[in-house]
Amino acid sequence: MKRVRVPLSYPASDDFDGASGSLPGWQLCRGISGSFRVEWVAGFVWNQWQPWSGIRTLKVNGGRLGIMPFELSTVFDDTVEIPKGVALDLHGSTVDFQIDGAIRAFDIKTKSKIYNGTVTVNGTTASGGGDKHAPVSGGDQSTGTGISKAKVYDLTVNTNRSNGNGVVLFGDSVGCEIYNITIPDSPTIGRCVALEWGGSEPGPTGHPHNCKIYNINAGALSFGAGAGSNAYVAWLSSAFNITVENIYADSCYGVLGVFTGDRSNDGAPARYKNMIGRGITADNITCEDVKKYGVRCYGKGSDSSNLLPQSVVVTNPVLRADGTITDAIGVLCEFTDDVQIVNPDISGFQTGVATGQEAKNLKVIGGKVW
Repeated sequence: MKRVRVPLSYPASDDFDGASGSLPGWQLCRGISGSFRVEWVAGFVWNQWQPWSGIRTLKVNGGRLGIMPFELSTVFDDTVEIPKGVALDLHGSTVDFQIDGAIRAFDIKTKSKIYNGTVTVNGTTASGGGDKHAPVSGGDQSTGTGISKAKVYDLTVNTNRSNGNGVVLFGDSVGCEIYNITIPDSPTIGRCVALEWGGSEPGPTGHPHNCKIYNINAGALSFGAGAGSNAYVAWLSSAFNITVENIYADSCYGVLGVFTGDRSNDGAPARYKNMIGRGITADNITCEDVKKYGVRCYGKGSDSSNLLPQSVVVTNPVLRADGTITDAIGVLCEFTDDVQIVNPDISGFQTGVATGQEAKNLKVIGGKVW
């Protein structure tokens, strides 16, 4: 593991938000390749950064980083970890992960940030969980350990993994925000933004909560025709107290999915066991060409006998279908309790609003379903 630690002897950029003066930071270092670690970074010297080939893993301890725009994409072939408290400003550049196997791309930690650029994954032989080959991921699905107060924003993301994720946080992730995310036309992406529980029997399991997802803008998403694909622009699995706002897709198989998760709340910590599935609000869920589900809420885990009804308030959904897809549904509720659809504008579906098994107290308030 190579270590780079050099004095910053140039002025920081105008928008550098740390202290100025002679601080540790980046200078031009020619010929460095392979894995390396940067310690106590305050900021990059903006006119000294150049793309390096052969970089495998970037680990940064503290501070704020910036990458100048490149004429060509910066290419990584392994995980880039953004540890606790580090903010990574891509400065409009494109980072392309050309990875193979069960590998993460950007791996964010508690109180870290990544923003202002494009992150793509062009991988091969993808395997492993939903974090693998996702442009940005955080938390540990296997243990249920989450991250807190992380932010992912002002990014364009895409992956070539079939049924892959764009931005995904796992486990007991709390107080995180994902916003201003753009997803271009894609035949492969399964979930653009996802919050997913984690852990294993007998527990404890970790469940995302007190998070916000907003301003997600997707193009034409053509993955999701197969049964059980669970393809949605925004996906929540075994979460609670989640705010979702301004979700849009030109075309997709599902816009918003709210699910209990495979094991329901069987292994959830006692402090919030009975809160899972509650406090979820979604405002301005929009798609002009829905192929399957506009909004689907489902409250039964596949590996649990414990029903956990989801309670969701959906306000101002604008959902359209072309009238030719026999199983397209505007809003579908199964194993739910007290779902509210407020001021809907839903049209072109074979069924506008539908209930399945054990859907209770569904309310449609105002609006039109036609």
